Formats: sequence, C-alpha cells, structure tokens
Amino acid sequence: RMPVPKMLTLKVPGGIRFRITAIATVVVVVVLVVTGVALVATQRRTLTANLEETLHLRSDELVANLAAGDLAETIVGQGDDDSIAQVIDEQSRVIAATGNFIGQPPLAPPAGKAQLRNGRLPVDESTYRLLARRVDATGGVVIHVGTPIDDVEESVVALRRGLTAAVPAVALLLAVLVWLLVGRTLRPVEAIRAEVADITGSNLHRRVPELSTGDEISR
Repeated sequence: RMPVPKMLTLKVPGGIRFRITAIATVVVVVVLVVTGVALVATQRRTLTANLEETLHLRSDELVANLAAGDLAETIVGQGDDDSIAQVIDEQSRVIAATGNFIGQPPLAPPAGKAQLRNGRLPVDESTYRLLARRVDATGGVVIHVGTPIDDVEESVVALRRGLTAAVPAVALLLAVLVWLLVGRTLRPVEAIRAEVADITGSNLHRRVPELSTGDEISR
C-alpha cells in the first residue's frame, strides 16, 4: 500500500490563543516590512524622477538661449543657489556657467547624447544629480546642469525612520488586539472545559453550557 502523505502544518508551541496571536503578528510584520521597503523605493524613484525632469527643463532653457544667441557668460535662473550649470564649446572651453561655478574646469562629457549621473563637485560637499547633454549634431557643445540630491536622501531617510518606529508599534498593537479577541472568542470553550472538569460520577446530570451563537463552537 502506498503511504498516505502527511499534510504540511506549521507547528507553533503554546496554546491556541498564543499560536493565533504569534502567526497573525508575524504575517502582519512581514507584510508591513515588504510594504515599507516598496514604499521607500517608490518615494526615492519618484523624487529622483521629479529632480531629473527639472534638470531636463533647465537644460532645454539653456539650449534655447544658446540657439537664440543670448546666452550670458554668467547663467542665472537655474533654481536655488546650490544648483550649477556649465556650457562647454567645441574646443572644450567653458563659455558660460552659473555664478557659483565660475572658474571651475570643464566637467566630463556625457557617454553618448546625454547622461545622468551622481557625483561630487568642488563647490559643495553635497552629492549632485548631474545631466550632461550634447547640443549640436557634431556633439561639440555640451551643457551640464546639476542640483544637490540631499533633499531626496533626507526625505527617504525620514520615511525610513518613521516606518522603523511605526512597524513595531503597529505589530505590538495588533498582537494585543488579537490576543484579546481570541481570548474573547475562546471564552465559551473555557466555560465548557470548566464544566466538564467538574462533572464526576456522582453528578452526571450536569451539562455543559449551551451556546446560542450559531458558530462552530455552538455546533
């Protein structure tokens, strides 16, 4: 005869109340952790995408100024004081730059038509999100724009810290609620157990409590 396969069961020590509470808490913690990681990644991706869109708009503005012939040597209107911009001609000479980036050597050209990257600049200790873009068909003129990504990182860190504090608190609250609810649900079972424990050979007329809840315990 073929042996009957045994069903895989999760064995957790303790009573039913403890097991239900433990399993429910673990499942919720796993769901919250996975959701939190996904939320942090989504926030970082969204904020970075918004930052890159702003860099593309600033680059388009410089391209339009260059095409119109009204590009000033000192570039203004590139966002906050930490943002930088630099325009390099075909001879790798800096022909325009923001006030906070004047006198700096030319930045590295992009690998291709355009390139986004993170990097450090000598004007600040912050990490910058940089967009390098070739303007003309020959690729001689290159426009660089950049802005710090500290705000993105600070926002992500703040969210991560909030989730780190919230997940244990929610798990603890859930464990308490499940413990109380399961105890309330099993209260009729304890009443039946107590009555059966008191029945002896001299009082067989006694009966366990009859429940009117209509659930599995009542049946």
